[in-house]
Amino acid sequence: MDEAITRCVIDNKKNLDANITIVSLHELMSDFEISDEISDAGTCIKWIKGSEQHISNNDHFLLNRVLYVPNTLFSNFAKIDRNYAQRELEAYMGFSFNAFAGIGNQLANGACVDSISLPQQWKRVAKELEINVPNYYWGPYSFNHLDNGGRLVYSKIYNFLNWSITSKPTEDNHVFCFEKPQGKPVFILSVGSEQLISSDVSLPIELKDKIKILAGRINKFFNHFISEILIFVDGANLNFGCINPEIIKSNKNKDFDCFVCHNLVKEFYRCMN
Repeated sequence: MDEAITRCVIDNKKNLDANITIVSLHELMSDFEISDEISDAGTCIKWIKGSEQHISNNDHFLLNRVLYVPNTLFSNFAKIDRNYAQRELEAYMGFSFNAFAGIGNQLANGACVDSISLPQQWKRVAKELEINVPNYYWGPYSFNHLDNGGRLVYSKIYNFLNWSITSKPTEDNHVFCFEKPQGKPVFILSVGSEQLISSDVSLPIELKDKIKILAGRINKFFNHFISEILIFVDGANLNFGCINPEIIKSNKNKDFDCFVCHNLVKEFYRCMN
């Protein structure tokens, strides 16, 4: 329940114009009876919690905000069975989530979006959109052609949070590094077609509008419903950092709850139509 959008919905359900039921993976495993039915007519998902909650794909839409399956869910299993149990849950999530009409329910393992590495993101954005992306190297350490002129970041290809130029290589023989873009970091939360900008610096209205349009295009290009995009702003120059399905910075914005409450349900149904 620590996922930012989920936490916002929990804290503001009375402000949302929808009948919303929130189910965590822990609750699904421990509190619900699963009575799914498969027939020639189709798949009927039935999650039942006592007499008070009946959730079915026949009368519910799904907004999936599962970003990953934590190992802690399986701590009560025998150690030898934990990996198998996790794979079984992921397989069931893929099956059951796909049976719902909704958003973020189409991946085999039940995660809300596919995780795309930084090099893949940069290649796609550089090819399709008019925005600068970082120069990077990924390969044997001895062939690294990037000059460590004080702006190199050493990281992992799926680490969307490390932009520190004080980082050091994590392996002796293999390295992934990139040149940190010039400029100030700006974070853009996208919910459907709407954007919320979070920045420590003041931005002109024209530049904010330009950033929102660009972020909307990037969000749509990667087929996300909810995302947080990092762009570095250097004067009039914009540099793409990454797109992340996890909301890390935007939930610190004082307008975050208001933005989500105003747009989440509206944009969900707009995307469904």
